[in-house]
Amino acid sequence: MANKKLKDILGDDIDTVECGFGDVQGQLRGKRIPARHFAQILDSGFGMADALFSWDHECGIMMEATYTNADVGFPDMELFPMLDTLRKVPWREGAASVLCESRHPDGRRVAIDPRNVLVGVLDQAAGEGYTFNIGTELEFYLLGQDNNPVGDVIQCYSLSAGAPWEHVMRPLRRMLDEFGIYVEACNTEYAPGQFEMNVRYDQALDSADNTLRFKAAVREISNEHGLMATFMPKPFPGESGNGLHVHQSVLSDGNNVFADEGGQGVLGNELMEHYLAGLLEHMPALMFLGGSSVNAYKRLEEYSFAPMNATWGHDNRTVGIRTVGHGSGRRIEYRGAAADANPYLIIAGCIAAGLDGVKNKLALPARVDGDAYALGLSLPATLAEGIAAFETDEVLKNALGEHMSLHLLELARREWGLFSRAVTDWERDRYLRWA
Repeated sequence: MANKKLKDILGDDIDTVECGFGDVQGQLRGKRIPARHFAQILDSGFGMADALFSWDHECGIMMEATYTNADVGFPDMELFPMLDTLRKVPWREGAASVLCESRHPDGRRVAIDPRNVLVGVLDQAAGEGYTFNIGTELEFYLLGQDNNPVGDVIQCYSLSAGAPWEHVMRPLRRMLDEFGIYVEACNTEYAPGQFEMNVRYDQALDSADNTLRFKAAVREISNEHGLMATFMPKPFPGESGNGLHVHQSVLSDGNNVFADEGGQGVLGNELMEHYLAGLLEHMPALMFLGGSSVNAYKRLEEYSFAPMNATWGHDNRTVGIRTVGHGSGRRIEYRGAAADANPYLIIAGCIAAGLDGVKNKLALPARVDGDAYALGLSLPATLAEGIAAFETDEVLKNALGEHMSLHLLELARREWGLFSRAVTDWERDRYLRWA
């Protein structure tokens, strides 16, 4: 690209371009490239070790991973900036941000890149005539210097309780908007120091990109105010966990298929019923895609607003999947994912599960109109159970691809093994004196 054209895109005030992508844990990784050098990598790309897809939250590398490992030397992959994702970073002077596509040197997509997995699922769905609108709701805690939540009371939806933190939340909303992430609403949630933000729906891939960037932005901007934002699913015992709700609707020829309520069945829409039935059928395995950490499953408690079973209802917050809206806004809300879920993987999983229901015309179970918590826990309660559920779900494994599915299972088994061998404070408190 000619330097003049690039200058028109970047402007005079940009000296650094942050070239990023999401790793398996959903963290934004990449390199900062000086603006003067950015033009040179647009066509040639830049290299990074593919080992980064084989590490855990603390960058501990799984040396024996099947896709890439120590035996092959963790070679470089190539990353190519996608200019349609280029945005100025409003909270950091002189910076722009761009997302990158990962490829092997021979041009093949990197099969264990979560974004590539979602692209593959969307390509297959497009071949069947479907596209998707996806909206996400994310919960997070704001923590002070002592790593305890700001505030000390539960005041969900309280404008007064949220007001003391508007010096953080207001610039956060404003800068996200300037960054191109449309926040529809923000409120205090069901725990001290817990907040929720609703990110406006968009096409599925754009929504996943925005969710990845949203989480990174919330962390960075909060840090500038001396606070830490955490999307850890269950940071504090006895308090609400952090969830990621995935709102989804199916489009055909640009129109929301779910909008039609004039047909047969409980929902008056055969395709919507089959899609919802597919989500319910595969919800145990979806729990793994929406919860690959040990901590994610500790959200599943009675009356915590996190689901405990594969149930559905209309505008019912005790079930696993909720139908909401009407007309062109009619949609399905999947409530099972933890806030630390990789957005590409859980969105890909939901779409694959829903379309399996459509393809096989799965029957929709009875609606739950009352308290779904009274039905007890039937979803995976631990990471080990989540692993087992995903291992036996051939539909979701095929949708994600053999390499990605095996890789996720390898990483999760390693994570569970590390946890199982750890000696916790709880164990010492309980057994040290009396054993």
